[in-house]
Amino acid sequence: MSTVEVYHGPVHVASVETPYATPEDALEFAWRCTQNISGSWSRPGNPDWHDAVTVRAPLPVIEGKEYGLRSSMMGDRFIFEGVTYSVAMCGFEEQKVVAA
Repeated sequence: MSTVEVYHGPVHVASVETPYATPEDALEFAWRCTQNISGSWSRPGNPDWHDAVTVRAPLPVIEGKEYGLRSSMMGDRFIFEGVTYSVAMCGFEEQKVVAA
């Protein structure tokens, strides 16, 4: 089992335990697990909840009502085995480290 850490902007929103060993498969699995399609991936008890996900960010509360987190989208960062990937228009792009 490996873990993909999911960041929406600067916020660490989820850790996704993936059964996949390759970056492509692990990242795609984490992507699917952090999509709101029929409910909310960040709230238990609905079709989008997955036991592989640990929610790391607090859920927003607006006027006393708790909401789920948004879906992962282009520009978000996924970290797998110490390598950071950015969600691209199609798939993921590895982020290159620039030396100072």
